[in-house]
Amino acid sequence: MDGWFFSSSAIDEATTIHKFGLEQATVATRYAGSGVIKGRVLNQFSMDEHDGDLRIVTTTSQVPDPNVHSTLAVFAEDAGRLVLRGLLDGIAPGEDVRSARFWGDVGYVVTFKKTDPLYS
Repeated sequence: MDGWFFSSSAIDEATTIHKFGLEQATVATRYAGSGVIKGRVLNQFSMDEHDGDLRIVTTTSQVPDPNVHSTLAVFAEDAGRLVLRGLLDGIAPGEDVRSARFWGDVGYVVTFKKTDPLYS
């Protein structure tokens, strides 16, 4: 990560994430940290905060590229950075994410190419 923007020749597609804290007592916000994950986020439902950790699902490349796959990453806030706590890479090779939701400790991801598999 280079400042606010990600730059790496090893990754063709990446999403930079910025986290801000919202306080109920004031209208002020605070910068909490930044991180980066390979791939692109489908929509707002592909991200979730649970027990202070950010969970995010991304897809790298696009169908019909045979290298398309998805990634689930969990980030924790640490001294102005979002650090990777866990990563599940290579979900549904050859397919892209069509839907993602989180409920409690479980994440649900639907991918698509010819069928609609559900991963949890």
